[in-house]
Amino acid sequence: MKRKPHEIDVTRPDRPPDCVTVTQAGDTVLVFRGFCNPKAKETAEDKFLKVMKAEAA
Repeated sequence: MKRKPHEIDVTRPDRPPDCVTVTQAGDTVLVFRGFCNPKAKETAEDKFLKVMKAEAA
């Protein structure tokens, strides 16, 4: 029996996503759409480094 594709559309209508990642897990294709806050004071790299330093401590 074939399963029907199931898609949840959460794309923001005001602008396209900043990044799109497509991956496959078994018979399932996952599409991730990422949005970044243009007014953010920290980059994703800054936040990641902060987490890594906290884990190391």
